[in-house]
Amino acid sequence: MALETTAKHRFSPSVDNGKDPDADGNGYVGLIQFGNSAITDLNTNYFLHTAKIKKKNLKYMTAVEQLCYVEYYLAERKGKLNTLTDFYLAVLWPKAVGQGGNDNFIVFDDDATGRKKTSYWSNGTFHSEEGEYKKNSKEVVYEQKGKIGGKTYVREIRKKIEAVYKEGEPFRNTSGDCTCNTNCSCDIKCIDLTDKVTWMSQYNKSELKKNASGVLEMYTKACWKTSRKLLLNAGLGSDSGKNITPIVTALENNDHTSIAVTADAKAGVEYIDIQLEKGNPVLVGVNHSLSYGINDKTTDHFVVIVGRGYEINKSYYRFYEVGTSWAHKGQSSNNRLYFDENDFSLRSYRKNKSEKYLVSQVRKNF
Repeated sequence: MALETTAKHRFSPSVDNGKDPDADGNGYVGLIQFGNSAITDLNTNYFLHTAKIKKKNLKYMTAVEQLCYVEYYLAERKGKLNTLTDFYLAVLWPKAVGQGGNDNFIVFDDDATGRKKTSYWSNGTFHSEEGEYKKNSKEVVYEQKGKIGGKTYVREIRKKIEAVYKEGEPFRNTSGDCTCNTNCSCDIKCIDLTDKVTWMSQYNKSELKKNASGVLEMYTKACWKTSRKLLLNAGLGSDSGKNITPIVTALENNDHTSIAVTADAKAGVEYIDIQLEKGNPVLVGVNHSLSYGINDKTTDHFVVIVGRGYEINKSYYRFYEVGTSWAHKGQSSNNRLYFDENDFSLRSYRKNKSEKYLVSQVRKNF
């Protein structure tokens, strides 16, 4: 990312080099300089419902949000990133992934055709062979323009990426501490299970089903089913998240004009705490609309709690939202259910669709 986000190592999600523009005029953009082929790859493999990512979407994300899509892009090469050079080749020239240990492998070539030829001339930072650069009297390279018949070898890319990596090493994070707040005086322990729980959208490939006409379409009411997959993929038992003695924490009245927290709300929070402290995520049902009319006539949707934290005077539970096609929204650290110590309720106050979320039941792990 340092090398891709300009010579000044800006680490900016909005960096745009202006090359190979899309229909909106955006060139290669972001932390790893997403190009048109990378965007096509993401949309083919990860976006199956309403969302189709564009470069302009990436440009307006925060760096942390954009990292979701960096991870997705690199995941396709999992198992092939054997060296630091391979890791960078996955970004620079994916066709060469696996050749990171072969110094004499030719990546770009003026004698080739198509992008392999044009990429030789557009990647001057790797021009280190005789005749590809110019030096001043102090032996400082001031121009790298390439040469007719020139080639870019893996060894040139390796030396460059290793130099940038070495430059960044003094800034390596060496702290393993996780603190809720710099001036945290709360008694609770902060817990983060996001490394253990892999997020997925309920609009995933496994929910493509044939309709009455035999055409594949997305089944869009799979929030519980998908939330359960998050639990099972995290190693929990096969009955986890099922409707087996759930702890009901909120109920709508008989005519569905109001909702009230139940006496079991405290037990629900205590169960969540026990499971998180064991390292287990928890599936919970939430209410977002009165008289929505699904599940138990109160619970409208399901999400998965993956952590616990604290901000000024408020403790909260972080959750993964499966009801979105957008990875950065589903995994956002702002997906928080805040704890009310007066009635033991858990509510989300985000200014979007989930601002009305009230946890209505807690599903147990088995």
